[in-house]
Amino acid sequence: MKVLFIYPNTSGTGEIPISLGYLQSMLKREGHEVKIFDLSVYKAFCQSEERSTEVGQFKPVAPRKDMPAPNIKNADPKEDLLQIVKDYAPGLVAVTSFTTNFKVGVSLLEEIKRHFKGMLTIYGGIHTILLPDEVISEPSVDMICVGEGEGLVAELCNQLESSSDITSIRNLWLKANGKIIKNELRPLITLDDLPVLDFNGFDDYNFYRPLAGKLYRMANVDISRGCPFQCSYCVNRTFQKMFKGLGRYHRVKSIKKAIDDLVHVKGKYNIEMMRFWDEDFGVFTLDYLKELAEEYKKRVNLPFLIYAGANSLNEEKVKVLKDMGCVTISMGIESGNENIRRAILNRRMSNEKMVRAFNLVKDYGIRVSAYNMIGLPFETRENIFETIELNRRCKPSTSSVVFLEPYPNTEIYSIGVSNGFIEPGYIPVYGFLTPHIKEKTISHQELKGLLKTFTIYTRVPRLLYPLVKICERDNPISNWLFKILVRLYGGE
Repeated sequence: MKVLFIYPNTSGTGEIPISLGYLQSMLKREGHEVKIFDLSVYKAFCQSEERSTEVGQFKPVAPRKDMPAPNIKNADPKEDLLQIVKDYAPGLVAVTSFTTNFKVGVSLLEEIKRHFKGMLTIYGGIHTILLPDEVISEPSVDMICVGEGEGLVAELCNQLESSSDITSIRNLWLKANGKIIKNELRPLITLDDLPVLDFNGFDDYNFYRPLAGKLYRMANVDISRGCPFQCSYCVNRTFQKMFKGLGRYHRVKSIKKAIDDLVHVKGKYNIEMMRFWDEDFGVFTLDYLKELAEEYKKRVNLPFLIYAGANSLNEEKVKVLKDMGCVTISMGIESGNENIRRAILNRRMSNEKMVRAFNLVKDYGIRVSAYNMIGLPFETRENIFETIELNRRCKPSTSSVVFLEPYPNTEIYSIGVSNGFIEPGYIPVYGFLTPHIKEKTISHQELKGLLKTFTIYTRVPRLLYPLVKICERDNPISNWLFKILVRLYGGE
């Protein structure tokens, strides 16, 4: 049967999702046909990387001569979507999204239902797992996936194509005869049973990503799923509880499966650099890393980027990663205040340990970037400057910063609601400049100014802080001054 996947991305180009790579590959393996509708190519929704260069996180990168031009469309995406549904005539329309773009996905399904009332729809993704009752209550949603989707979509489409019963498929909730059928969860998938990633249907321009002033043809890949840690702001903590008893939550591919998949992606998409999306590359055992590194160098042999926690790395692992070809490690600082990091974020490590981890990575010649959050419950301006100061001590190549996005049904969401920082039922919507907590300890205006100037604060001499503070304001003079400081002190 024909399946149309809608990817309601509103965060910019260049993020081909691994989830859809597996989902469409699984369906094709079962003999089904798949088409992708990617919202990120539409100007009305796309928020490009320009914001990161404007605030000094990265320097502008010139396009490569051999890369395609960005395929940004000025057309109305809803009109294009309706035309695709009419011409393609899918048997199922599926959407997967995060919480922050959930409403966009629903609006697209509503448009389809207005013109194609009998079209069958299903919604999945992180937001659906977090708030299944709210998602299934949407009139435009016929079914939802409440767990991992690969096994579900394969079974569902096989059953639909053969006109067989679908009411008892595990991980599936569906509306039938005025009622909602809520099936039980299925065991967590064994990663070696996954098909290879399939990125067909996404614009080729999305493979090109900047790093340290150059553009590379990158692929988003993974060799594990889940995370063993319980950070309060992360959905993994919630999922660990929801999927308890269904199998090991944090799973790792066998070495052979991991390397076979990477070789496939490298060859099929002419990849120059791998970007691993594993939650924490540092949690792999040293023995696993050594064996992986040996096979990676033999069969893949590409530079790569990873995410790792400061508390999961040690010198032996960093040495193996360097030899394997790691060129960048992204590590989360989140907050420079140890009490906030421990009590609010549930990240239990000292500032000194954080600094040592950054220094260790740099000592081995690996570029390191820092990830930070502001707009946290109980956070003050002084606390944000503690985060700035810790970044100055860690001296990463780049320091990125975002506002906390409090996902429903996570621990930090509960903390925010119970202490009056978040309105009960609040659903965050993606936006670079939107704080999500109430103005109790710091104003939204001040948060926006600090988000704008955060990276520059981490890089300028302290004697220039008064000039940077002027740049927190939004007026012609402060913006002119800010552009000068970005030109002088911006990141790579």
